[in-house]
Amino acid sequence: MNKKIEIEEKYRLIVRLAKMLHSYGTSSFRVEGYVTKVIEHWNVDCDILDSPTSLSFSFSDGGHDGKALLVRSKPGDINLGALTKVTKLIDRILDDECTLVDVSKELDRIESEKPYYNSFLEFLSFALGSGGFSLLYDSNWVTCFISVLLGGVVYFLWKYAMRHPFMIGMFEIISALVSAVLASMLSLFFPTLSIPIAILSAVIVYVPGLSISLALEELSSRGLLAGTARLMDAFVVLVKLIVGALVGVQLMEKLLEIPHSYIVDPVSPLTKGMAIVLLSFCIAALFNVEKREVMFGVISGFIAYLCSYMLGQYIGEIPAIFMASVLVGVYSSLLGGWRRVPPLVYIVQGIIIMVPGSRSYIGITDFYFKQPISTTESMGQSALFMFAAIMGGLIISNSIFTLNNMKHIYQFRKRLGL
Repeated sequence: MNKKIEIEEKYRLIVRLAKMLHSYGTSSFRVEGYVTKVIEHWNVDCDILDSPTSLSFSFSDGGHDGKALLVRSKPGDINLGALTKVTKLIDRILDDECTLVDVSKELDRIESEKPYYNSFLEFLSFALGSGGFSLLYDSNWVTCFISVLLGGVVYFLWKYAMRHPFMIGMFEIISALVSAVLASMLSLFFPTLSIPIAILSAVIVYVPGLSISLALEELSSRGLLAGTARLMDAFVVLVKLIVGALVGVQLMEKLLEIPHSYIVDPVSPLTKGMAIVLLSFCIAALFNVEKREVMFGVISGFIAYLCSYMLGQYIGEIPAIFMASVLVGVYSSLLGGWRRVPPLVYIVQGIIIMVPGSRSYIGITDFYFKQPISTTESMGQSALFMFAAIMGGLIISNSIFTLNNMKHIYQFRKRLGL
């Protein structure tokens, strides 16, 4: 391979690596960090700029000739399993363990691989994850079982939307609307059903937990453009869910005499622990986390819950959320460096349990129903403070553990012969 062809191949692979990292759910500053390391290792004169909807490249041969490339690349479905494989491939590139041909073949293989979890497991993840989440909000068992049913319905709506592109833009509204209508109708037969919690649990997969997590990670790393864009996207999704839920409930109130129940039946700590395990497993399946990494994500969920909810009883909710964010970030970065896995794989289970997306939803429904549906007061204000606490925690963990520091962790592991 002559030098010109080799450089062109490096250009092509750099663009391809960036597009795959971008589409699989990596934050913009990490995309730029990973790809910049490859650029420097291959001794290519290139600059990269990543935004949530596009990738920009500037290539130069060292002289006056050069070229710029703008790639429109909307974020795809989150695929943490494929993301892990791409980052491990980048580590192999930096260790000179593969040629350009090997890199191209490995990227082909990653793109063609099927998800780790089949459709039945996806269905169970939607349904059981909804039930598990409802238990974390001290709902009663009736609400839990209805949430499982509604989560299954949302799954089939999602499968239908995947086959009909016109549904994609309005999917969040439709899923929340259908969940609200079904929950309102079922409340006639189950008077103790908490309608708002059932609706929230049914669509919890689409409450922008991961989007807010990524936005907070971007902002904590001073990626203001990407962070603000992701945050506004999360806000739009949240508005769609709230509009769908409120329209559905109000429509059914005009047609039927809907009882509004606010009965809570606090479950035991053991049951909540099982709910966290269940919810964490479901999140892992929905985001296609490698099976050998799932249990580490469950631990992250427990760290988040134990700190944010149990410790919050003694030091206050917001300080507890801050400490939980720091611990989840540090744990994820340490383990990610040790196992050569992106920290996001472990962060997602922990942060989703704490993110203010669900709190914002509850704050709006509190205002609509004129009565509290959770044991926590001032949920809307709580969401704002939680947002700040999570961002502060992630700023600290990201400042301590950069990509370079994570590489040192793996090198330390190799020196130990592990």
